[in-house]
Amino acid sequence: MERYDPSKPGAARWELLSVDGAAPTEDRRVAWQKSKARKHRRAPKTLSDYFDFENAIATSATAGAVSYLVPLRSHRAWLFPVDKVSLTLTVNKANYAIEEVKAGIDEPFRVALGLARIIDVDFNVQINPSRQHGAAVGPATSRPQGLAHVVIGRLGKLIEYTWSDFKRVTPSPDHVGEEKPET
Repeated sequence: MERYDPSKPGAARWELLSVDGAAPTEDRRVAWQKSKARKHRRAPKTLSDYFDFENAIATSATAGAVSYLVPLRSHRAWLFPVDKVSLTLTVNKANYAIEEVKAGIDEPFRVALGLARIIDVDFNVQINPSRQHGAAVGPATSRPQGLAHVVIGRLGKLIEYTWSDFKRVTPSPDHVGEEKPET
């Protein structure tokens, strides 16, 4: 189990919490940090680099919010067929804030040259859950909650990833104001 915290700078964003339910040994933690540091991190992209908001389709509406089916942008960086992924965003009509994000897949599909198979994706995160109780909260005081769960079959072995314990944080100053690299 690991934690990612964008409010911390550089390599401190990632923290190894446990390995197979036990506290990591110092050797395991050092090896894990070295492997995380070895990965080449690209400059962050905007949401519109990944999602085709211009072609979103409204799927439902209430007095306070609208839900949209948002297609993913096809790009060579994606390692999966984007047409098999369904992404739904629920947007507050009054302040245009995203209230809920849901994602799933229509059917299992193969990735990594057929060596792995995405079997299930269940992503459901509510950005302002207190709104359900009548109080509209601003983005700075939102308390996201939800769960993201992915099941992958790789070389005959099932691997499950779960993300939870979402918190709103202020990004670390080392990424604030970064310009997008020229391509």
